[in-house]
Amino acid sequence: MKRALLMSLILITTLLAFNLKELWVTELCNEWPSKIVLSENDVVGVACGSCFYMLDSDGNLIMRKCVAGYVDDISYSNGTFAVLSAGNVLLYNEDGVLIQKLNLGWQFSGGIYLHNNTIIACGSKCGKFDLDGNADWETNIDGYVISVSASNDYVYAINIEKDRLEILSLKDGSIVSEISSHDDFYEVDSCNNLVAVIGSSGMYVYKVGDNGRARKVGEIEGFVNDAAFSPNCKYIAVASPSSLELFLPNGDMVYSKSSFTISSIKYISSITNVDWKNDKMALSLSSYSDDQEKYYVGLYSLKGVDDNSGNANSLGSLKDLLKKLHIPMVPLLAPPLLSILRKRSTRA
Repeated sequence: MKRALLMSLILITTLLAFNLKELWVTELCNEWPSKIVLSENDVVGVACGSCFYMLDSDGNLIMRKCVAGYVDDISYSNGTFAVLSAGNVLLYNEDGVLIQKLNLGWQFSGGIYLHNNTIIACGSKCGKFDLDGNADWETNIDGYVISVSASNDYVYAINIEKDRLEILSLKDGSIVSEISSHDDFYEVDSCNNLVAVIGSSGMYVYKVGDNGRARKVGEIEGFVNDAAFSPNCKYIAVASPSSLELFLPNGDMVYSKSSFTISSIKYISSITNVDWKNDKMALSLSSYSDDQEKYYVGLYSLKGVDDNSGNANSLGSLKDLLKKLHIPMVPLLAPPLLSILRKRSTRA
């Protein structure tokens, strides 16, 4: 009985361990934001239509850059923001200063990802470039890539024409394996050997082995706008029309906050994008009221996660909860601990 109560309390406190707190929120853009990225210094980058915005850690506008066409994708790594538009790449530092302008070519206008001071760009081709635009490798794609990510030894590219995830070698660009689907893949994020792929009816999490082969380890049903791994890869933040949710890679949900209560802005109708750095999250939000759609960007702190490990501080929360309920912790833990010790002494 007590052990069952303990397990129930641990589950409850895991769900209660997280607390999302708004630091600032501001109206931005006149159309649906397509991407949001966050730096380690809490600088936020946002792509909206033909414009790219940067905001500082207090929500003040650093810069706004509009291009002739459309901002196809943005990325951030190691103090550098990258903006992709029609095969051209603009590189900015965190002060909003342009540090490089590159022309990779129209074949690389689908998606961009900064990885360890290199540029991964894809479209009808995928390529790896240094920050001066020199190609390390280029690979022809049978189709067209609209989203790309990279981690460990692999590049992950969503081929929208063939409805599959292409897995390429980060070293030489060779296509190692593919994951086909009938669910219209359109977005990918990766962290170490985990890959989260968003489709039209849910999100699928894969674990990639040393040989580049992937196996599914989790699935989250329902419409997903965007997703981002925690810094230590143990959680996945999922932005949906109705809520922000945190999941384990196996698909178990550990936290949920309704979109209607996530912001001080009234009538938040959807969370459109999310990014996660350290103990901060950047969100883009849409609001519909009085027959008018408005778009916002906000920065939030996520408490209950260890800044160094990214782990939920469930034990501390459990102690606090037991104290409030006037339940002594040692007697509650004693039976299962004694049972474990008996089993170990018997084996010895």
